[in-house]
Amino acid sequence: MNVVAVVGAVVAAAVVAAVLWRAMQPTFAVDLFRRRNHRDLELPTAVGVIIPIAVLGVEAAITVADAIGADVDAATIPGRRLAVLAAARR
Repeated sequence: MNVVAVVGAVVAAAVVAAVLWRAMQPTFAVDLFRRRNHRDLELPTAVGVIIPIAVLGVEAAITVADAIGADVDAATIPGRRLAVLAAARR
């Protein structure tokens, strides 16, 4: 397995998640998405949707790159597909 490709995908997903979190902060600040936890602290809910969106976005970009001729390591495909399925099941 190509470790560089896996690390690159993880870093790309983290960057996409950070950008999505920043872009969606006004949405999650609405009272509809605020709940109190067991410690009586107000927290945003539904932010867990950011992780699957980031994973799907990175995998879509890798798939498009593969389709246009980029050299994508075939050994990483099953693991990436599994990560997408896990994110979609969330």
